[in-house]
Amino acid sequence: MSLKILLLQLCVKLIVASVEEINAEALQSHPGHLLPLGSVGPYFELPVLHAFPQPREFFNKYVVPSIPVLMKGAVQDAPAFHKWSDDYFLDHAGSNETVFVENRKKENRTTGGFEIPFHDYIKNYLTEDIYMVNGVPQFLRPDIELPAPLQCSLVMKSLTDAVMWFSSGGTKSVLHNDDLDNVNCLYRGKKQLVFINTHELNNDWIRNVIDHPGNSYSDVDVDAVDYVKYHSLANTKYAVVNMTAGDCLFIPTSWYHQVNSHGNNLAVNIWFTHLPRRYVDLSEEKCGKMHKITLDKCIFEKLDISDKTEQYTFGKNTLSLPNSAELSILKVIYQFVKRNISLSVEDLQSGLSNLKPNFQMLKSLIMTTTLQYAVEIMTLLDVNKDAVIDGNDFAMLRDDIKLLETVVGESDAILDEYLVAVDEIEEEDRMELTRMLFERGDLSYDDVVEVYGKEFVQSMKRFTGLKQEL
Repeated sequence: MSLKILLLQLCVKLIVASVEEINAEALQSHPGHLLPLGSVGPYFELPVLHAFPQPREFFNKYVVPSIPVLMKGAVQDAPAFHKWSDDYFLDHAGSNETVFVENRKKENRTTGGFEIPFHDYIKNYLTEDIYMVNGVPQFLRPDIELPAPLQCSLVMKSLTDAVMWFSSGGTKSVLHNDDLDNVNCLYRGKKQLVFINTHELNNDWIRNVIDHPGNSYSDVDVDAVDYVKYHSLANTKYAVVNMTAGDCLFIPTSWYHQVNSHGNNLAVNIWFTHLPRRYVDLSEEKCGKMHKITLDKCIFEKLDISDKTEQYTFGKNTLSLPNSAELSILKVIYQFVKRNISLSVEDLQSGLSNLKPNFQMLKSLIMTTTLQYAVEIMTLLDVNKDAVIDGNDFAMLRDDIKLLETVVGESDAILDEYLVAVDEIEEEDRMELTRMLFERGDLSYDDVVEVYGKEFVQSMKRFTGLKQEL
């Protein structure tokens, strides 16, 4: 290598180092450096309502276009809002039900937890650094009314879980997103949520901020954000939402957010599958007769192959695996096997057009050009090589945990490429629906521009018409 080339490379390195040093100094002097997440703007506003909307409005304006909305005072008349006190919990005959409790209030997803009778938790939570995160105890479900917009029968078929978040206050979540839509209702205390607009993010932002993309969360210290390490956060727009007791908040899938609780704090969130095509233009005919329904009357379709402790159980064997999108196909196929439905490559290739709602992930797989990846995964799961995935294959996986680890490990590489394709297809579908709703007048100009930006609406017919009117 010539001396000129060596000198040139050295100059480039010195310039890069100088630029990085200047950038680091600029980031360290940023007014938000080492302050809590979202302390410094720029900011954007999210819509606020003062009651639950009807299902059609809720889904057309917020769920389908993926826009969070705060619903003030929506559950102030609910039984749980008035009945739930610590004395009520302790005196209840069902309070010996076991619940899961996390070991610390500031989440980092590395510390574990333990199970304890609910009445013991009530006796200790005010003085210990613990936090209950558990499915709503069965004995309390009759006290909770399903949020009104979710009482549509078509939506109720897609309910997946109801979770209670209960602490003495001071809890802090990691910055994360969820792979389901949910409505979070606050029955005690106050919460502050910091949102980051998912529609403005790109791959560079994800790479810089989200340390665990498979599990969709960041290790950033939410109390003291290091802008040098997480430099993309210095230029991020935030929305800060403050909830008080009685409020409910819709949190769309894939929106990165961080949650802080203040004061004696109790919330319940209802999770449901993100199926925008199904939820457009909900009518009385689609929803059926609506009436108040409590959680004990609801059926939650939950994939029981895994639980919140990220344990996967096959027979007597339990295996710790990442609770991430990479395992979604394995979970879905397992659901077929549980119902004694055998699957073959031919089944995939022929279409399976009449899948039930909770098999939408597999249906998306079939309908995309990434069928080849599904075939490869099916081949990995076909342990006995009889061209069919059935209980015999899962029995063999049960008997050999190392074999299961190998199958999951090999499928990760296949699924990485597949999931990118599915995300792109789902994004295109959502954008198409959002454009349709905007052009039809179901979505307001202000709400769409605030979240999607001006560029998104400038090419649409309704925007052109509005400009002419103005």
